[in-house]
Amino acid sequence: MMADELSAMDAGTRLSPQPRLPLEVSDFQTLKLRPLDVTDAHAILRHFEQFDPFDRFSRFFSSRSDAGLKHFVEGFDWSRMIGVGAFAKDQLVGLAELGWEQGDDGSLAELAFSVSLDWRNRGIGTWVARSVCHEARERGVCRIFAVWLGDNAAAFRLVRALGACIARDGQVMRGELDLASRPLADIGF
Repeated sequence: MMADELSAMDAGTRLSPQPRLPLEVSDFQTLKLRPLDVTDAHAILRHFEQFDPFDRFSRFFSSRSDAGLKHFVEGFDWSRMIGVGAFAKDQLVGLAELGWEQGDDGSLAELAFSVSLDWRNRGIGTWVARSVCHEARERGVCRIFAVWLGDNAAAFRLVRALGACIARDGQVMRGELDLASRPLADIGF
């Protein structure tokens, strides 16, 4: 299945930007892109639990046990975040989330993203990240930032593909993107 077919398959939702990457999936599998909410907590937890210790450290900047992941997901404050997920049947295979601090107006949000091991290097991370940026802009988020470990080349490529300005501080990378002043086409729409 080609990217055009994936986008057409999801044309009924607001979150249906056409992926601009070589996103291909075998014929027997389909991906559905949709907003995430509190009802997706179990799918998000299952997604995080399948990560090995290295992936968990890369995603959370700390080692997390299954119990720690459950505590993390249960602590989501959906009034201060936006999430978008890519699903293969009922399995969450990629997600991007934006969150902001309590008391903030949401104009600055932190981007985090992850893709299941078997689904990496297909453009899914960039697809969900672009989608969550689109949703964020519609909700009034003006700027986003992402932080990742410097040896995470996939995160670097993804954040660069969004058009973010990237800086290094030791082993930590930070990308910043001004959503308010950029046409959506510059972010991949």
